[in-house]
Amino acid sequence: MAKVDDREGNYALYFLPGKTLPEQEDRLNEQEDDVDERIDRFDDDWVAERSRLMEQLEEIKAKIREV
Repeated sequence: MAKVDDREGNYALYFLPGKTLPEQEDRLNEQEDDVDERIDRFDDDWVAERSRLMEQLEEIKAKIREV
């Protein structure tokens, strides 16, 4: 990390390696897989919840029609 002066003040520069190590690549892949799994679970839960809510809505509409 290097400190650089600009006209606004000081800020830090971060240099990323040009290549990741195999261990770093594995860790990044694991993190990506974890995020993908969480997104899939959320999507599946949302589909189930939406279906439940739509059924509930239809029941309410049917009750209103009876009145």
